Amino acid sequence: MSFGDLFAPIVASVMTLAFIFAMFKGRKHAALPESLQDPSFQLKDLYIVGLAWEDMIPALSYRSGLSDKIKPSVQMLYGEKYAEYYTRMYLAKIITYTQLVMTALALAAALMPGFLGVAFSLFSIVAGLLVGKNYLDEPRKRVEERADDCIIEFPNLVTKIALLLNAGVTLREAWFLAAKSSQGALRDLLEESCTMMENGKSDYDAISSFAAASGSEEMRKFSMSIIQSMEKGNAELSRIMMQQATELWSLKKQRLLQRGEKAATKLVIPISLMFVGVIIVVLTCALSGLSL
Repeated sequence: MSFGDLFAPIVASVMTLAFIFAMFKGRKHAALPESLQDPSFQLKDLYIVGLAWEDMIPALSYRSGLSDKIKPSVQMLYGEKYAEYYTRMYLAKIITYTQLVMTALALAAALMPGFLGVAFSLFSIVAGLLVGKNYLDEPRKRVEERADDCIIEFPNLVTKIALLLNAGVTLREAWFLAAKSSQGALRDLLEESCTMMENGKSDYDAISSFAAASGSEEMRKFSMSIIQSMEKGNAELSRIMMQQATELWSLKKQRLLQRGEKAATKLVIPISLMFVGVIIVVLTCALSGLSL
């Protein structure tokens, strides 16, 4: 047998044995993924593979440069208290999916003859790394999507708080009332800040945490305006919030238009494929008619 015939089976065997070895080594961490409730963590029972490699390879551990790339986003998503746990779980997810894709494609390559098997074996490595890169960017993308969703709802929040302040309601009461009437990701962030206030945190700290967790520059500016107004005695707070509400409504319109443009862009490919299909059908019928 030639080297080309042996290459793909050898690669498949090595990757399969490495996957089984990591599963065996990671059994001690089997309880860690069980508490994951987030639906984005699929196949969590296999995360012991990634956790095993985290233990064995420093470059894949929690204190590595790889981990530093996702820590800030994970902290925004799950809070500082659970940042280490979810960072480890994200790393385990990335490593596990990368190795799983490599192993599955390598096994498929082992069934292919000669040069085709060699090429597909190399492709399995590239495909695995691309999958890993995709999931490495997932926390950042989730933060950006959440911030975008919050901005859509945010003008309603600012308007409600401004109206409540004009009616004589205190800032804390207005914040709690607005939190109850909000929706989606913005409501979750507001409820976290309300819980902090109820647990003894100052309004300043709770609003600052809300701004930091949002991941939105506009919401950070809004929170800073509130904090600065609080330091000056709340005299101009209502007027400032009404002014910001007007600006945020304009921003909301821009974001909705951008979403519409993105949706239209996503439809270009399927529409183009359908158009090409129609052209092929028409040409086929026309050529068939000519041949007759």
